[in-house]
Amino acid sequence: MSSRQPQYYGYAELADRIAAVLGVRPSLSLLRGAAAEARRRDQRQGLRRGRPSITTGMPHPRPSTRRPATFDPLEVETWLAGHPALAWDQALQTARDRLADGQDVEDVVSAALQAGISWSALTELINAHQHTSWTKAWVHRRYRHLEPARPTPPAR
Repeated sequence: MSSRQPQYYGYAELADRIAAVLGVRPSLSLLRGAAAEARRRDQRQGLRRGRPSITTGMPHPRPSTRRPATFDPLEVETWLAGHPALAWDQALQTARDRLADGQDVEDVVSAALQAGISWSALTELINAHQHTSWTKAWVHRRYRHLEPARPTPPAR
């Protein structure tokens, strides 16, 4: 049995690889609309917190007149290896580990916010660690002084 890498990935193979690496299977329509979403994302860059979209930085299809679109496997694998969602997941796990080690909550929150962790994810972490049921609004009020300055949106 051969384990050769395919010459190209179609949308179905791309979705399979994303699911294998990131643990989330995208719909084929999401993959087809990724280029348009990337343009919209660039316009509001820095205004959103949370886990990066699974299509963030996705390679463009190969130029071709044939349908359906195909992707270079090397580009796809390189993109997936450095996907921003993996860094976000690692930052979330680091925050969880630091809380479990008994580090100061404010230090953990500050570092997590610097890494782009969302208030929702922070609220879940703090509630799980302290066995509380605080709301996201309360956690934000309590720790908002630790939030890094946000970039100003681009002028239209």
